[in-house]
Amino acid sequence: MQVRKPEDLEQEVRPDGLIMTGLYRAPDLGFEMGLAVFPPGGHSLPAAHEHHEYSYILSGALKVIVGEEEFYLQEGMSCNIPAGEVHESINESDTACKLIWIFVSDN
Repeated sequence: MQVRKPEDLEQEVRPDGLIMTGLYRAPDLGFEMGLAVFPPGGHSLPAAHEHHEYSYILSGALKVIVGEEEFYLQEGMSCNIPAGEVHESINESDTACKLIWIFVSDN
């Protein structure tokens, strides 16, 4: 078993204001997991990943746009974005949104 303490985790504050924390990474297994914090007004620009993305909302709310569709996620909800899907996420609320994300490859 592997245990990681909060002080051992790498945290990045991106130019768009999102706070990303890497939790686990196993490239040989095609797996990566992290914590994202979207501050109020936080907006990730449209992007696509080569991995499938799974997210679980720990707290707050987030609007996710995939193509022409808009999805509204809140605490306790989860979602899957297939590899290659262009998407963007926006926190339109006045509180931070925290979520766990997981990337999984087709390995």
